[in-house]
Amino acid sequence: MNRRRFGFLVMGVAMLTWNLAAVAALAAEPCVIGSGQSVVLMSSELDPSVFIWDTRQRAGDYAGGFYKSASELMAHTTISPPGTRAIVVACIHGAAQTKFRKDSLDVIGLRIMSGPDRGHYGWVTAEDVHLPRASSAVTAAKGSRPQPQR
Repeated sequence: MNRRRFGFLVMGVAMLTWNLAAVAALAAEPCVIGSGQSVVLMSSELDPSVFIWDTRQRAGDYAGGFYKSASELMAHTTISPPGTRAIVVACIHGAAQTKFRKDSLDVIGLRIMSGPDRGHYGWVTAEDVHLPRASSAVTAAKGSRPQPQR
């Protein structure tokens, strides 16, 4: 093998290694929340109900403003009231590119733990996922009602 071909081979291997390292670094970035974490679902203050999508792709598409019609939207979502409890089963970092923001959102797979859809699985964006308040989680664990503040 001549020196020129060897030089191209070395450059190609170096570029491939650099690209693989960059992809691995992006994939290693943590999600906003980890699997197994208890969460509470709530969207914006104007409309706090949450669309829980049947597929990760549809959740990402909706965040990006891509959906065909209201009937398609309703056929592939479950609408959960604010305060619905869930357990995170998966998190895909940066899987949803929003329409009006430059940054991307994590798409989170979850299992619904309260309400009429208890036991169902679905996908939401990170904007709709919130950690439960420590005081309400403690009182719920003790089985007592929170006391009014004086």
